Amino acid sequence: MSFLKYFLFLTIIIISTSCVLLAQKDIPILTSICVQNAYTKERVSGVRVIIDELDNNDNVVKSDSLGGTVFISTYFIPNHKYRLQVNKEGYHFKDTVIIPKATSRSRKQRLGLPLYPMVCFNLKGQVIDAISSQKITTGKLIIKNLSDRKSSYINIQNGYFKYCGKCNHQYQIKSIVEGYLDRTELVDLHSNNCYTPHEQTIQLDISVTRNYDNTFFDGESIFLPNFTFVDNSTQLSVKGEQEISRLIQFLNQEPKVFISISVHAQSFLERSRNRKIAEQRARFLEHRLTKAGIAAYRYLLKCKGKVRRNYFSVNKNQQILLSIRK
Repeated sequence: MSFLKYFLFLTIIIISTSCVLLAQKDIPILTSICVQNAYTKERVSGVRVIIDELDNNDNVVKSDSLGGTVFISTYFIPNHKYRLQVNKEGYHFKDTVIIPKATSRSRKQRLGLPLYPMVCFNLKGQVIDAISSQKITTGKLIIKNLSDRKSSYINIQNGYFKYCGKCNHQYQIKSIVEGYLDRTELVDLHSNNCYTPHEQTIQLDISVTRNYDNTFFDGESIFLPNFTFVDNSTQLSVKGEQEISRLIQFLNQEPKVFISISVHAQSFLERSRNRKIAEQRARFLEHRLTKAGIAAYRYLLKCKGKVRRNYFSVNKNQQILLSIRK
């Protein structure tokens, strides 16, 4: 074979090969997507796959949503970029990007996608009385997943609760216990490794505050013996701090309730001096309620330079009375 003939033959081969490759470049590849359990390698059925075709700037130019029992079949164009989002209840969400490549052997390919099953991130603890620290034996909790807004109800059993949550999700926990004010807590079930096959646990103890007596809701004035100040000052005692926290919590929980707060003081012989202490304490309470976001129209403060002797008091020289305004 002369050099010229050899050269022509080689040129034809190169051109033919190039044409074939160019033709193959845009031929879609039939792809079977198989989703597997990342731990057991078993096939996961009933998945939903969203496939977005992306341009060079990662903008979506085409989107499709596919589902299947075992295999999900679709076509990919070689060297194009695709974003695959796989969703299945009980598994961690998968988000991945692929760029399919053409092969000379086959126009059919199989793509395996591993999904990690969600393992319980246990939220557990006990519900206790804020004053006595005794366990609350009955009641329920409303647990809301702030990611998907779904809520679950679980019962308090012998003072304890346990809930199977999702890793790296935030939850709102609200206690509903008869005779106690509702309590709301936020908790993050955070972990640096959500894909572990082992369960994880976080402890949360919920402290609930006893509600006011039924007579209060019937319209009677109630005396709060623990709502006390230190000596003749405007500084609340430890129990007094607990009482004002309870009052703020109550007012936040009952936004339609209007109350009267009667402040009594009788440390001196002169009623004017007692009245002055009562006024100072009333202003202090007003400041605390305002700081807590309680609107001024919701409460009425009354000051008295004398205590009511028909009410039992740990401290005979000061009293706080509470009543609902109709």
